[in-house]
Amino acid sequence: MTPTHGAPTSIPAYQQTGTGRGTASLVLGICSVLAGWFVLAPVIGLYLGVSSRRREPLAQGRALWGIILNGAMLLIWVVLIAVIVAVAGMGGIAAIVNGS
Repeated sequence: MTPTHGAPTSIPAYQQTGTGRGTASLVLGICSVLAGWFVLAPVIGLYLGVSSRRREPLAQGRALWGIILNGAMLLIWVVLIAVIVAVAGMGGIAAIVNGS
């Protein structure tokens, strides 16, 4: 006769409940805004925020704010670099001011 009760036959899988990625995304976003960190920090922050939204249900708010802050800083850096390249392509600020 086999027992109908006792030890469970299967052990439930471990569920990760950490919030590390969401928190790291938010911290990188805040540091990017306050310190003006270059393109690398916002890119890493965006990656961590997006992956946190999928994997960490407890860090949804932090991940969202990290995505917003890192996305805004990345957009600012892309626009700034595009303006610098455009001005350099026109011969610099002196050429624009002198009208040549």
